[in-house]
Amino acid sequence: MARYSTTLNDSDDPVAAASELKIEFLRICPFFDGNGLMSRLLFNFLLMNHYPHILVTFGESRSERSKYRHLVRESIRSQAPGIFSFFALQNAAGSALQQLEGLGPATQLELSDMSRLKADLSLVSGRNQEEGLPALGDLSLN
Repeated sequence: MARYSTTLNDSDDPVAAASELKIEFLRICPFFDGNGLMSRLLFNFLLMNHYPHILVTFGESRSERSKYRHLVRESIRSQAPGIFSFFALQNAAGSALQQLEGLGPATQLELSDMSRLKADLSLVSGRNQEEGLPALGDLSLN
């Protein structure tokens, strides 16, 4: 766990680092049951230091769950967590927007979280293109 914490703290892209650790956790699959739930909990726990006001949710609708499962499997299969990290960053931004709308006027700290998420989104998107990873729209859900 200390290595995971160091990896996340040294990263300039906390969502990508948390995504990588989530995919690694799922690849190891340490429990008989509950690995997915534990990985989502771990993902949010790791992000709390960087984005304390944001709880990232995955798979709230049937199509969202299907996309989530597909991207997790594809990331594990191809050993490319960047495939999942872009999806995770989109969900983090969406979760942040929903939470901000529910709170009414946003505080400076919450606006700071949003600007960091936008910067992370462009960073991950650019990295995926540089590495030749497919865009989310290019992946089939079959």
